[in-house]
Amino acid sequence: SKKYEKNSIKLSNRAMNKLMSYHWPGNVRELKHSIEKAIILTENDILKPEDFFFKSYFEPQTISSSIKLYEVEKETIRKALNMHQGNLSKIAKEMEISRTTLYKKIKKYEL
Repeated sequence: SKKYEKNSIKLSNRAMNKLMSYHWPGNVRELKHSIEKAIILTENDILKPEDFFFKSYFEPQTISSSIKLYEVEKETIRKALNMHQGNLSKIAKEMEISRTTLYKKIKKYEL
């Protein structure tokens, strides 16, 4: 929470259960990134299972036709812009992309 300048964020019991039941093929690094993403994207003080974007190891790997990758990317960038008051260097570093790539995406999505 401190790293992303947010109030103290808690983890709900249901979210903890979801984290504990996931296979974690990427081990600790994947867990860390999942928690960071949830903290970045949440606008609440409590993380819920819906704040974590991974599928259970045993769930079929299908993609819902109602979710578009560009919409997720656009919303993620929009929230990062708001959270970091438009600081492109900070956002690019956090998203692990270059400033040039970030700038192109901002222009593409008209943000």
